[in-house]
Amino acid sequence: MTLCTLLRGELKRRNPRSHEEIETEVNKSFHRMFVLFQDCVQGLKFGCRPFIVLDGFHLRGKYMSSLLTAKALDGNNGWFPILYVVVKSENLLNWYWFITNLKDAFGGELENIIRISD
Repeated sequence: MTLCTLLRGELKRRNPRSHEEIETEVNKSFHRMFVLFQDCVQGLKFGCRPFIVLDGFHLRGKYMSSLLTAKALDGNNGWFPILYVVVKSENLLNWYWFITNLKDAFGGELENIIRISD
């Protein structure tokens, strides 16, 4: 059993209504991971302003990867984290995968929400 399989099972066990997607390479090494907790979906719907900020950060250390995030402003002008994605590199294909999974996880509920990115 791989680490990705264990992680997927644990995410589903602890957060059954959440949306997660973990992909591995052919040799079973990590490729990318998308995690959206159901509580964050509810927080966005009922406690945040109608826009999402998309951003990416380069992670330093042994595995040199990137963290892609989506966040919104709550009623107190504080940042509310919605989801995160870990990818090997920040590129157009991984951003497309990120946004596609975001749309799939929310269904048609993102139509009236403004999305901002640099």
